[in-house]
Amino acid sequence: MDNGTEPDAKTPTGTEQLMYHEPELDPGCLILIVGALAYATLCMPAISQRGYPPIDPFWTAIPFLWPLPLILSAIFNSQSDRIRLRAVSIYAIATAFFDSGTFITVVQNHVNPLGMLVFTVLGVGPFHLLVAYILEFLTQIIRAYTLKLLSTHHVWRTVLKWSIAGIILIGTIAAPFAYRGVVFADSRQRARQQAEQNWQERKVYVFKRSFSDLRGNVLLESEFDVETGFPCQRRPRFFGFEQEYNQRVTELIAERGYPEWSMKDDFRSMEVVPNLFNSKEMKAVEFPYEMNAGVNLAFVSKANFGEPAVSLKVVGPNAPDDHPFGIRQYSQITENTPGIEIGHHPQFLDVVFVRVGIGTEAYIEAFHRSGWLLYSARHMTIASEGPT
Repeated sequence: MDNGTEPDAKTPTGTEQLMYHEPELDPGCLILIVGALAYATLCMPAISQRGYPPIDPFWTAIPFLWPLPLILSAIFNSQSDRIRLRAVSIYAIATAFFDSGTFITVVQNHVNPLGMLVFTVLGVGPFHLLVAYILEFLTQIIRAYTLKLLSTHHVWRTVLKWSIAGIILIGTIAAPFAYRGVVFADSRQRARQQAEQNWQERKVYVFKRSFSDLRGNVLLESEFDVETGFPCQRRPRFFGFEQEYNQRVTELIAERGYPEWSMKDDFRSMEVVPNLFNSKEMKAVEFPYEMNAGVNLAFVSKANFGEPAVSLKVVGPNAPDDHPFGIRQYSQITENTPGIEIGHHPQFLDVVFVRVGIGTEAYIEAFHRSGWLLYSARHMTIASEGPT
């Protein structure tokens, strides 16, 4: 029975309802979405940690990989040019935002969302858009030519599409690992060359922490490696440099033996230091005191926590340069310290001992005649355990 109403022409009815489907997500667009999310996640170490000390080269390489999902998505694109261009633009701006946070502006790298947004608008965003449009233009030309060339070879067209996609995907995953390997290999090579050059120039050091050892109740401290007699390098190096440098020094010692300019034997003088705390052989001297030709001990002004101080230091035309390996060259003995005495030991004629005070209150510093501050020694009060 007709009730006087007509069906709405805009509403699918009958068979049309069965044929109505929601639009499916394009594979190329899906790749861009997944690529943008992965890029944002993997850029976080470079955003939050990059600066000094440097992060692992693996994370340094990640920010440069953003164009690869563009190329991969172009292979599977089935959208119109207008929709595709919109998706590419959104992807380029999104990746530019996270890429902008990886640039080192201060050390340690500090970023905030507002600064990243400004940097995206003013620089990184336009650059990403330009590169994205160029890549899109080139990939579409290549894709159109390939489709035309293989228009009647559907199987080969499918094989080629998936082969290229596989190569891009594998290359994207492998690139950070490859870059990391190159950086570490280069660092190790430079370390070996540096060790050999330092050996020839008699400027060998080792990457180790400063020496500190409590022998009995005497604390001995040195910024040398007492096992080799070489200074400890306090300025860090990265990416395998320190380990490879130390390894090469060990190899050179095994091949050529300890050189005569190593101070290894002079550190045996630590054995006699306990006897020097009460020795009557130490004598007061006038400063500057000549230890060797062109090498003197003298009081020199220096900054001490912002306040001027005059401390004992090796000076002279033949004295070592200040901080040649990053180690301390100033003595802790100041000009106003009373009771400064100097002495020698017949077994270690190249070592000059400087003592302040006597007995358990004494403090001793040992200098090599060449000018190096070898080590210091002081008594430590060790509390004895008793009944509580």
